[in-house]
Amino acid sequence: MSAMKLEFLLVLHFVLMYSVSGISYPKGGNKFKGRAVTKPGKMPLTSTPPPLIGTKKGRSAGGRKDNGGEGGDPASTSEGDSMPMVDESVYESMKKHICMSIPSVTSTDRKNYTLSMELTENEVFELAMTNMVHDMTSDSVLSFLPEDMRWMKQVLDLLSSITKMTCTDTVVPVEFLNVAKNLFMYYVFKNSFQESMIDPITGEEVKDEKPKQEVWDSIVDMLHNCNEQVKSLSFTMECSVASYVMTKDGSMAFIEPSEETYDTQQGDSIFGEEVIDTVWLMFSTAYARCYAMNYPLESVVLNFLENFKKEFLEPLYPRWQLLSNSYNEFFPLIMGPFNLMRAKRNLRVCTAGAYMFEEIGDRQLVRPLPLDPVGTGPGQNLKTGRSLN
Repeated sequence: MSAMKLEFLLVLHFVLMYSVSGISYPKGGNKFKGRAVTKPGKMPLTSTPPPLIGTKKGRSAGGRKDNGGEGGDPASTSEGDSMPMVDESVYESMKKHICMSIPSVTSTDRKNYTLSMELTENEVFELAMTNMVHDMTSDSVLSFLPEDMRWMKQVLDLLSSITKMTCTDTVVPVEFLNVAKNLFMYYVFKNSFQESMIDPITGEEVKDEKPKQEVWDSIVDMLHNCNEQVKSLSFTMECSVASYVMTKDGSMAFIEPSEETYDTQQGDSIFGEEVIDTVWLMFSTAYARCYAMNYPLESVVLNFLENFKKEFLEPLYPRWQLLSNSYNEFFPLIMGPFNLMRAKRNLRVCTAGAYMFEEIGDRQLVRPLPLDPVGTGPGQNLKTGRSLN
């Protein structure tokens, strides 16, 4: 990655951090403005970008608790330190690039825009800037979605709500869940411009069949009912990481998330496709809570699993499968400003804790993802029999 683009990413990280935490720029600078979407297809960026060349005195980011939920440890500068500033020409150049690459929902030629099946350098900038200008850490965004995609957002909103109730902000930061949900919908939005989709297992073209309205109506009703009844779980934190969950009898149980083939294939890579993986964990958390509520008439929850895989996950399998992409290391900058490693760890533990609380630990789902464990062809992701701890 070029030095100029790396500099832009670093400064973008500061812009995201300051804008989300509501902290002003150093004296003489400007607050970031124009982050809300005002019209479908329009993405207003700041009309007065951070001004700039060289460095100015910075202010401490501060203001965020160092716990599991807040994620802790946003990059900060203390009084007297120098805060990096971006050259205005670089900022304007990248702003133009982002504006040009964001699909316009009013365009008559929607097929020009497709989602890459692997994270690219340009997409790092696109996603990071999209997060910033749309305020994707907020729960009230995505006014640019076409009408025929609103039902998908409704489903994700319910999954997010059930997860937030289960894993409170002191455990998993709401900004993390919001940005994952919203960027996932952006993936789906861009992927909808494809003329066809290839099945990752058979290699055959998949016919574009519209989801059955009555099926999803019953699923949404089930999720609404589940969301109204679900109660928060109580976790014990150790070093800002969730470790124990209170069970129904009031005892504290140590949480041991199951290791999967997917985890072993990550090798030394810290991050995978974090947007898709986070949405899967949100689904799995909701599945655990709603399965128990509907038992023994759990067929609607099982139906939800099959339809969620088909409509939400399978079109993105190739991207989710790619664990060796070096650009995955930039997900903390794309999703920020929180400690992504800690947030994803706590969500994984919270998901496992939900199954333990509902007393269905043996039914915990694994990522429904075909993998290539031995290099001889696709195989299914499975539990290894070991714990992640």
